[in-house]
Amino acid sequence: YLTDEFAAEPFGWEFDVVRLLVISLLRAGKLEATSKGQVIESALTLEARNTFTNNNLFRQASFRPKVGLEFTNIVDAADHFKEVFGKEVSELEQGVLAHALREEIHRFDEGLQETFTTLVQHNLPGGDVLRTALDQMRAIRAGKEEQAILNFNGSYKELKEAIKRGAELSQELNETRLLDLARARQAIDQLWPCLQAEPELSEEVASHAEQLSDCLAKETFFRQLPEIDQHAKALEQEYGRLHQEAASQRAEAYAAALQQLRNTPGWEALAALGEEVQQRVVQPLASRASSDDCEATPIPLLRADLAACSGRLATAVEEMLRLVDGSRLVRVEASNFFSGGIESKEQLEQALNGLKDQCLELIGAGKKVLVQ
Repeated sequence: YLTDEFAAEPFGWEFDVVRLLVISLLRAGKLEATSKGQVIESALTLEARNTFTNNNLFRQASFRPKVGLEFTNIVDAADHFKEVFGKEVSELEQGVLAHALREEIHRFDEGLQETFTTLVQHNLPGGDVLRTALDQMRAIRAGKEEQAILNFNGSYKELKEAIKRGAELSQELNETRLLDLARARQAIDQLWPCLQAEPELSEEVASHAEQLSDCLAKETFFRQLPEIDQHAKALEQEYGRLHQEAASQRAEAYAAALQQLRNTPGWEALAALGEEVQQRVVQPLASRASSDDCEATPIPLLRADLAACSGRLATAVEEMLRLVDGSRLVRVEASNFFSGGIESKEQLEQALNGLKDQCLELIGAGKKVLVQ
């Protein structure tokens, strides 16, 4: 609040300027600070050093003028008590008011702590609001009566908002909702990066992703759970469609490669070496020749498998022929004769003649040539 207020006209102060002036007021004994449930009255304490040298702790701290408790403070606290907790204090007396405050705070503290823990465990936003309120509650419970009342007057708005938000979160974040939110987080963190790389992605899908990311980042995400579920399902459906398409393409390519392997001369001879040997050769192709049981395989890996299909087929053919022909088999890479490309008939004839000469030389030496 302080940094936002003093950043505006007519001040225009930067964050560090506000921090310097707050520290100066604390050092001069004009302010008290509350951080992580502890009241800081001196700028020379370890708690003050930890709070003021940490940007996050400084932003979460609260401050109030260092004054003694007066009757007007008790009256104000009684009004704030009714506003926050919906009931009146039985008596406008310091001890009675402090006791009532601690009782009410104890009534909400445990539930608010559980809700805060749920937000942290499930990586959900809004935890800072509850953590700040819990720190204030801790300070009110642990402080002297005078400090408890003054702390409450300085933080009652935050406490009211935190209690209200905690009640809403507790009601909304049941097991089913938490599972839905986990699905939504998975959709934006894992599915969306894959979809984002698609060259023909529709604007509608991109819009769903943008709105889902925006909803999940808001502290009030729990008020948009139907929209979150809708956007997440849209991403899941698009990913499912593309995944099924990629899985089918991979299965078709490997089924064709498997059939080509079985039609290659030497397959029958391989069968004579035993089923276990045959299965070892075909396994890299056969394991990818079906779209079943590949739900957990991401789309990029499915497409990488598709691109590697011809290479795996060539490897399987070579392995099969080596098992059948042994050391007689020699592999010749045709690409070595065509490196740099072909631009004329003469270059083509020269490359083909070179390939032919090497094959004839190997055949003459009693070898079996595998051209790949």
